[in-house]
Amino acid sequence: MWEELERWEAAVGLVRFSGGGGNQGSIAAVTLEDSKKCELARWSGGEGELPEALAAPIWGRYALFRGHPRISGLLMWDVQERQAVIAGERGGQKFEELVSAPRQLYRPAVTPVAVITADTSRRSAARAPRGTSRGAGAGDASLCERCGAPLPEGCARRRATAPSAAVRPPRVRG
Repeated sequence: MWEELERWEAAVGLVRFSGGGGNQGSIAAVTLEDSKKCELARWSGGEGELPEALAAPIWGRYALFRGHPRISGLLMWDVQERQAVIAGERGGQKFEELVSAPRQLYRPAVTPVAVITADTSRRSAARAPRGTSRGAGAGDASLCERCGAPLPEGCARRRATAPSAAVRPPRVRG
């Protein structure tokens, strides 16, 4: 979407809409403007691929407007900020909603994983000195619990480490 708006040299894409309160939703106009607020293009609803794509969040958010109070507003695609915002009036109340925020990388670059050539069987792991690894990712909270890949901080699929293992003293065999 953003690349197409840039191809048009548009600073914003504006979608004027209304519906609800017993009326079916409609797109009044889709307009592209440059940074000087000069109109580059204008379409009525349903006149092409780009205007339909720009209006899609309206239909995704409100469907056919059935069961909604009267809503009228403007969906603004801000090319420089890479975000889309819906603002207007819903049931007599002003509102503003962020529809599309700038995308950020959700994971860091791939980190090489060390290849373990030592014996990683249960028997050898039990004899491993305290503080050494027992194999690739064993109990490592920074790895995906499903596939073992490195995860960013705060990811919900982080492996849970057993806190009791960190607190428990080593067993002494005599």
